Amino acid sequence: MLYNRIEGLLTGFTHRPAVTLFFSLSFALFCSNAYSELSLNGSAIYKDLGKQQFVAGLFVDTIQDSASTIQLEDSPKRMEVRMLNNYSKRRWLNLWMQSISINNDRESFSGSAQEVIDIMQAPKSAPHKGDIIEYIYHPEQGTSMRFNGTELVSNYPKNVFNILLRTWIGPIPPSTTFKDQLLGLETTDEAVEAEELLSSVTPTSSRVALAASWIAEPIIEAIAPKAVPEAKIAAKAAEVPIPKVVAENLSATPTDENVELASSSEPTPEELAAKRGRRRRN
Repeated sequence: MLYNRIEGLLTGFTHRPAVTLFFSLSFALFCSNAYSELSLNGSAIYKDLGKQQFVAGLFVDTIQDSASTIQLEDSPKRMEVRMLNNYSKRRWLNLWMQSISINNDRESFSGSAQEVIDIMQAPKSAPHKGDIIEYIYHPEQGTSMRFNGTELVSNYPKNVFNILLRTWIGPIPPSTTFKDQLLGLETTDEAVEAEELLSSVTPTSSRVALAASWIAEPIIEAIAPKAVPEAKIAAKAAEVPIPKVVAENLSATPTDENVELASSSEPTPEELAAKRGRRRRN
């Protein structure tokens, strides 16, 4: 099953405090620019188990109250999620996969299966309270995904965005109220609260820096070998023992072998003359 494939590919970061302040300021600037690009079509709070889990905001180029029109228009759109509670990776995955499966036909879903997998596994951390997750579509740039201001996925087909969008304004949304509020059809106190949360809920500086670290290239420093002082080398050399030669087999006393060798040497002239004299007498 596709669900098992997605779950198997999920992996489950490093904190870089040195860049925390920089990314926090960059994130604030990014948010203000993002809001100026599109208009808020509607907002709603997703609830589960009696608790507020996240606030959803649907941003469009032209405000519409028709779900089909928003899906069909080839114009910039953004789905924004601001977490009000912590989630595990498994629980977050289950939430999206169940909603995707009941709001999309098999053909459109299977054609973008790998892209859905990429988006699901892009964040290396489970969503925490305050995190901002965005799914964005632009006619020229396709579908992209950002986590706390850092783009993790980009240049995917429009169909990927529509698959996700249908989970909110498709035939079976989380609730009828949830869908109507995103379409601007309800202006209840809850809808007002949702809009306020879209402005007030922000990630911590450490979470912003964490997301940025997922795409940062690691800095590899070459480690030079340590120089060893000459005096230390000489001291080490002096510690090496010098081998001793022991003349165990040398002896000043002639051995039988030495006597035998000496006796087998050539005779002197006197010895030759004596031998001749003995031969004549015989």
